Amino acid sequence: MKEWERAWLAAAIDGEGTISLHRNGGGKVRPSLRGFSYAPIVLVCNTNLDFCKFAQKITGVGRIQTIKRKAPYKTLYRWVVTGRRCKPILLEICPYLIIKEKHAFSLFEAIGWIEKNTRNTAHWHEARLVELHHQLYFFNTNRRFEDAVL
Repeated sequence: MKEWERAWLAAAIDGEGTISLHRNGGGKVRPSLRGFSYAPIVLVCNTNLDFCKFAQKITGVGRIQTIKRKAPYKTLYRWVVTGRRCKPILLEICPYLIIKEKHAFSLFEAIGWIEKNTRNTAHWHEARLVELHHQLYFFNTNRRFEDAVL
């Protein structure tokens, strides 16, 4: 990516995106015999399809999801990158992140835990990984993590 593209993507993620750790399995919807699995996720949502396509074009990764909504709301488009493809993108844009910088550093730590145990996701209840999942959840819901009861 060119420098201006890294800055643009960082601004898009800061303003319209999410940096998080997604938890799969272990619930009623997707039960898993191994418990929960965790996967890094970076996404940008917008009602302009070209906006999301540009993020996909400059990174060369990710998929575009279409979310149809009832009137009067517009259709929402979401550029999504999951798993090990998140780390190289975040490494490139991290110097330009402002709002989501702490999210990126928490996700880097989570990725380190995940890489120690499997190639893409972690299938265990490692206490620090669960804590990082909660921390990123509270970052993304604009709550204070220190006030959370884990």
